[in-house]
Amino acid sequence: MQARTEEELKEANRKYAELDRMINKSCRRDKKDWPMQKAVEAQEAANRGDSKTLYLIVSEPTGTRNMSNIPIKDRSGKPLMRVEEQDERWMQHFRESSINPIRLRRTISTTKKNHLTNLTSTLVISVLRRRKLLLKSSEWGSARSR
Repeated sequence: MQARTEEELKEANRKYAELDRMINKSCRRDKKDWPMQKAVEAQEAANRGDSKTLYLIVSEPTGTRNMSNIPIKDRSGKPLMRVEEQDERWMQHFRESSINPIRLRRTISTTKKNHLTNLTSTLVISVLRRRKLLLKSSEWGSARSR
């Protein structure tokens, strides 16, 4: 709508502002009511024993996690099923790719032999932390889907 006069423009702006306020108020009200509405739906589904609907209601606000359960493979392509094998493979991967070999050699040479186990446990902890970060990051998920 084109306003021809200043008065028409003011009237159009007033109507727009009023509609904008009404829409925002409605959105705020709906945003407050939505969790209660979902809780009622979940309770009704639980009372009916409808676990599928209950699962869908609960999973909707938490979102979907696209983490496929593809097993980690060793160098020859054989899937590693045990967690210990997978953790060892992750350690190999991080040793080869992201840990600076010069820094690692320097750390090992300055570390006493009885502290070498501390280095190994620290390495395992850092590998497991990186593994969790990789699994959580969206970049990792999008890279795996390519």
